[in-house]
Amino acid sequence: MSQTTVRAIAASEGMLLRDVRLRALREAPYVFQQTLAEVEGEPDKEWAEWSAELAADDRRSVALLAFGTDPAAPTGMAGAYLDREHDDEAVVWGAWVDPAACGGGAGRLLLEAVIAWPERRGFALLTLRVTETSEPAIRLYRSLGFAELGCRKPHAHLPGIWEVAMALPLDPCGHEPPSAHCRA
Repeated sequence: MSQTTVRAIAASEGMLLRDVRLRALREAPYVFQQTLAEVEGEPDKEWAEWSAELAADDRRSVALLAFGTDPAAPTGMAGAYLDREHDDEAVVWGAWVDPAACGGGAGRLLLEAVIAWPERRGFALLTLRVTETSEPAIRLYRSLGFAELGCRKPHAHLPGIWEVAMALPLDPCGHEPPSAHCRA
């Protein structure tokens, strides 16, 4: 049985957020829209401000960390933010699990917590983009109810890598995700 726990980042955990984000960028650059070079030079103050913003009561985004047996060493991360263009939607960002923890349930627990965040707020849709070569991630997203929207776009900084759009309807009325979500 998995000993993985998931919790929201605390306001004081800017350096922990920095460490796990940089680790994720080193191990899986295709997951992120930023490069390691862009992120690793950010000052400590920015990380402290970001973690405080993510932990605020009126937050427009959330960051979650997964932990195994060591409560000081995250084994994964994921988050979501409110879509600025569609006020009833949220977008998944930064979903990553340390390769040593893959297959242990951390990814599923992180995504279940991410899904719960917009659900509690009454949002209609949760969207994401995933590289089409990330087959384990795509399988996980499908198992949680996400469906491909039939559109793809090139990755922001990795030539030859394509991302597919996926969506999970959260609306209790069961509305289908519109194909209009295939945004550039």
